[in-house]
Amino acid sequence: MLIGGACAALTAALPSPAAAQAITMKERVVLGSFNMCWEGEEGKNLTADLRENGFTLAPQATNNLYFRQEGDTTLLFGFYFGKDKLGRSEAYCAVTALKPQIVSPWTPKGAILPAFDQLLDRIIASAATMGPGYRTIQVRQPIADQPGMRRTLLHANDGTHGRIIFIDESPTFYEFGYYNAHASIIKDPDMWKDLVQPATRNAKQMMVDDKWEAAFCSLNPHNCLTKEQQRQQEIAAAQARQRSSGSTTLPFSGIGGIRSGDNRSNQQRLNDKAWWENYHRCGRGKC
Repeated sequence: MLIGGACAALTAALPSPAAAQAITMKERVVLGSFNMCWEGEEGKNLTADLRENGFTLAPQATNNLYFRQEGDTTLLFGFYFGKDKLGRSEAYCAVTALKPQIVSPWTPKGAILPAFDQLLDRIIASAATMGPGYRTIQVRQPIADQPGMRRTLLHANDGTHGRIIFIDESPTFYEFGYYNAHASIIKDPDMWKDLVQPATRNAKQMMVDDKWEAAFCSLNPHNCLTKEQQRQQEIAAAQARQRSSGSTTLPFSGIGGIRSGDNRSNQQRLNDKAWWENYHRCGRGKC
C-alpha cells in the first residue's frame, strides 16, 4: 500500500487546494501512519504494511519500533495491540518526528514538520467526523510539568471503550499518539505516566543523532574525528592543562606560569647573578 492510499480517512476533509499543497510528504507519512494503525487494530498485518510504506525496523529494536527517513526528518512508528491487566483489549500507536540535535555547523537546520499547523488542523477536522466523533479537549495547551511542550488532545467514547488522539509538540520533536482502552483507563489521569515516557523519546533522539552522525562522517571524514583521534586530543588537552597549572622557570627571563614578574627561586637568582658577573668579567669562558 502506498502512503497516499493509506491517508484516505484523515485526508477526506481537505479544506482547499492551497492547503493540499502545504502538506509535504513528511506530514502525509504521519497521516498515513494513523490509518495503518487503525487497519492493524482491525486485524491487518501492520508489520507488512509498514515495510510496504518505506518503514524499516529500528536498529537494536526490542519491540515494534520502525522508522522512515524523509529528508532530514526521521519518523518513528511504534505500536502495541494486546490486553490490559483485566484481559480487555487495548491498542496503542505512536509516531515520533525528530531531526538531529547534535551541536555542529553541519547539523540540518530545517523544520521537523514544515506544515505542522496544516497537519494539526487536518487531524482535528477529520477526527471529528470519525465513528462516534472525537471531541476536542484541548488545543496546543502548555504541559505544566514539561516546559516548552504543548499538547492537543481529542477524545471519543462509545460507552465501553474510550479513544484518545494526542499530539505533543516541542522545539525538538513532535509526537502523535492513538490509544484505545477501556473507558475507565482512559479517564485515569495516571494513564499518561505509562503512555508518554520522556526516557523512551530520549532514546529515540539518541538513535537519530547517532544515525545522522555516522552517515555524515562516512561522507565527510575530514570533518570528523575517529575515536582514537578524539582520545589523542583529550590526552593532549589534559597535558596542556597540567602544564599551565604549574610554573616553568626560564633562565634569566623571569617568565613562567605566573605570566608576569620574576618567578625565579632565590637560588636561581643567585646562580643567574653569578653567571652574569662572570660573563661581564671574562666573556663566555670562566676566569
